Amino acid sequence: MTKAVVTFELPLKPEAVEGFLEMIPAILTETATKDGFISIAAHRKPDDPNTLLLLEEWESAQHYQTYLQWRMDTGLMDVLGPILGGEPKILIWDEPFLRF
Repeated sequence: MTKAVVTFELPLKPEAVEGFLEMIPAILTETATKDGFISIAAHRKPDDPNTLLLLEEWESAQHYQTYLQWRMDTGLMDVLGPILGGEPKILIWDEPFLRF
């Protein structure tokens, strides 16, 4: 099985950013307990601080899909809906073929 790298871009409404930043440590701590999880990092876009990027590593794309379905089932995606300032983008990549 190939490891998966996931990019999850979240454009937030300006008035929702601070509240989400307060929530995200607990969300990511919970994410780290899920089967197949390797790592996660949260970034803010320098020229648009209302846009966050989660850079995640999972043992496989299937592990991430299982996790994402769990997130949907638990209602977190419903909570995100009203605070989004645009369409979120989730991309699943193969593990790096070259790393320096």
